[in-house]
Amino acid sequence: MLLCGIIHESQKQAANQVVYFFCQGTDSRLNNATAVLRGLLYVLVDQQSALVSHVRKKYDNTGKQPFEDLNAWDALSKIFKNMLRDPSLKSTYFIINALDECKTDLPQLLDLIVQTSSKSCAKWIVASRDQISIERGLRLDESRTRLSLELKENAKQVSHAVAEYIRHCVSELIEIQNDKRLQEQVLDKIQKKANGTFLWVSLVIKELKDENTMSWDFLKVIDEMPTDLNDLYGRMLEN
Repeated sequence: MLLCGIIHESQKQAANQVVYFFCQGTDSRLNNATAVLRGLLYVLVDQQSALVSHVRKKYDNTGKQPFEDLNAWDALSKIFKNMLRDPSLKSTYFIINALDECKTDLPQLLDLIVQTSSKSCAKWIVASRDQISIERGLRLDESRTRLSLELKENAKQVSHAVAEYIRHCVSELIEIQNDKRLQEQVLDKIQKKANGTFLWVSLVIKELKDENTMSWDFLKVIDEMPTDLNDLYGRMLEN
């Protein structure tokens, strides 16, 4: 869920292009390197339409077969690298969740990440269960930097960051800026229910900022918010 929060917050900044893919080991459409790359390319072209020329050029020359047969990885990876060299490409974050659930051709996906991590316009963020093969596959040379965050080892830092984020969000609630007592009550309730999840906090704050939510209902709204993200999404869709 941490990556969901990162995606959500990154998309708020107009300068950031965020391209993401969520692997799922039980789904053959989502558990192989080719599917991951195809998904990233689709989102990238959807966000930056000028890049479609790289796909069209390949398609015009060879038709759709290279995109679908056993050599699809070769065709897609070449297109991807050409896109990263395109001067029109905006700075982009490529995010892959559950990398360990990529069951087929994971090594070549790791190689692609390492090869393209030197591009100034491309930054990679990946999440995975602890696996030695992935750790080794993502090793960079000394000229490049990799930041590794182990949530278990950094639980206190994550908790502190979430607390600061909550405090910042509550301070931006215009309706209660002059009511310090209510501010503290809102802050306390959100902190107790957030369970260290940025995305949950963000969704709750969004609900509080809704023009139909009155300040005197803030505490009630927070109390009624499910702590499970799936339940929270369901509640928001119902409303």
